[in-house]
Amino acid sequence: MEVTVETMAHIEYGEPAPATPPKKTTRKRLAEADAWLRVGAGLSAEIGLIADRPDLAVEVRLGGTRVGAAAAFYPDQALIEIGAKAFGKIDPDTIDPDDPFDRERYLPAWGALTHEGAHARHSKWVTPVKARGTALGEAAAMLEESRAEARLIAARPGDVRYLRACVADLVMADFPATLPDEPWAAAHAAGLIMARVDAGILERRTVWPVEREARRVLGRDTYSELQRIWKKASTIGDEDAEGMLTLAAAWCKALGADAAEPAPGSGDGEEATAGEGAGGAGESAPKPKGKIAAAVRRATRKIARDAAAEGPEIPVSAKGEERKHREKVLAISRRVFPATSPDEEAGGKRGPSPVLGNRIPAEPERAAAARLGRALRKAAVRERIETRTTSVAPPGRLNLRAAITREAQRAAGSIPTAEPWSATHRRHAPNPPLKVGIAVDVSGSMSAATGPVASAAWILSHAARYAGPDNASATVAFGEQVTAITRPGKPPAQVPQFRAACSTERVSEAIDALDGILDLSSPGAARLLVIVSDGMFVGYGETDGARARVARLTKAGCAVLWLDLFGGYSDVPPGATRVTLTRPAEAADAIGKAAVTALAAAR
Repeated sequence: MEVTVETMAHIEYGEPAPATPPKKTTRKRLAEADAWLRVGAGLSAEIGLIADRPDLAVEVRLGGTRVGAAAAFYPDQALIEIGAKAFGKIDPDTIDPDDPFDRERYLPAWGALTHEGAHARHSKWVTPVKARGTALGEAAAMLEESRAEARLIAARPGDVRYLRACVADLVMADFPATLPDEPWAAAHAAGLIMARVDAGILERRTVWPVEREARRVLGRDTYSELQRIWKKASTIGDEDAEGMLTLAAAWCKALGADAAEPAPGSGDGEEATAGEGAGGAGESAPKPKGKIAAAVRRATRKIARDAAAEGPEIPVSAKGEERKHREKVLAISRRVFPATSPDEEAGGKRGPSPVLGNRIPAEPERAAAARLGRALRKAAVRERIETRTTSVAPPGRLNLRAAITREAQRAAGSIPTAEPWSATHRRHAPNPPLKVGIAVDVSGSMSAATGPVASAAWILSHAARYAGPDNASATVAFGEQVTAITRPGKPPAQVPQFRAACSTERVSEAIDALDGILDLSSPGAARLLVIVSDGMFVGYGETDGARARVARLTKAGCAVLWLDLFGGYSDVPPGATRVTLTRPAEAADAIGKAAVTALAAAR
């Protein structure tokens, strides 16, 4: 049985495969193709942020990509193709690639775009011609899949969700019909699925049956050696072809395969594929039923259920639900930030304030706030705005299709309406205001870190002010109650000293209060939530509440940083970016770097 890897995230070097003979076109089909071309133009405007390069174009093809995969990247043409089938049954006229909420309807397709963007950004090496079609080339291409994704999420952690949806709906969905229980195929299943666990794309709890069956087929020692290889691949540089081929040779050796020959199982006349593919390959192939294939099916269903629970499609009544949520957080923020001074509100009816006193900020803290302010200002900078116009005459770029249409209109005696020349005009977009919410944990488990907590809160609040005059920040302390420390526009002159002795943590209320006072859930500003906590919440429902709120804010485009003052042992919710600190006054650069990355990923 032939077993090859036909990548969903296919990379074609040089010219693409010849297109199949076109079917007879109809007016309806042409209109649909034009609609998908408009979607491709919208995706072209978004891919630059993912791939960190301005020259890429995206084309959504009604008949599928020219190589038969669900999506393909052609480096020599700076082109990404996506098959229209990846979008399901969505009407292309209703798709708005610029709307983050609209992407919920086509997460797998956006994940395919994100994966191709990972290749465009990080796959800078080329498989030698003599290695193509061999076990060596196949192993190198397989290792590159998780390596490119791992490099992407290091810079854009918010893209994990899209990649996960793509893997579940387009990659793993192609396994059950084609995967036999053979060593080479089992190794590829592990290399494409379990490698993504170690890369941080998939969660082990959802795909552990695949690992169990792969270990059964391969044996413990062989599996461990392959795992060592794919982990090593994630550290290889983007242009290190020699390093990737060396690891691919080690992969073949571990499986007892001849690296210079076609992959084991190929060439026996049967057509089957195993790996990343969703573009029709193997539709008429035999369907062997093995334990690995069954494990992949179970893992696929589990990932799909988790994705539905994590981020369901935005319902028609979303505006009403959003309004209810907004009313709730505004009520909480009015209670935490009443129309009185923080000093008046901190004591009295709501109990004693966690602030014991204030001290003059040290010079290192002032310097750290200034450096972090510059980093936040840089993080809030937006890309240049591009406006594309068309005309009947130069200057600009000639669109051959429009030129032919114009000549045909003229030859037919009608007034030419096609405009074959296009030009792109770029201008800098004004920087939006920056909103920074800071929540500090003052429960008993934080008693050993009260000094760093106070320092971090003061540095962050002043950094937001240094980043720009229109910026706003607010700080709350949460324990048995939520206490307002600073209000928007009023960073503290001195460093507050906290008392951490509370027996519980009301972290959910703290996040809602900052959301309400700063409007962290709404677009129109660069938004950042910073939480200083060990993440060990004993209050009923607080852990789940924090996770739900972090997920909601990151989905809405608000970046979330979690400052870990305990050497990496804090329990950080998914979606938040962990920043491990010991002395915040000396870690402004680390906070700034994490903030730049988180804000860029949240755009």
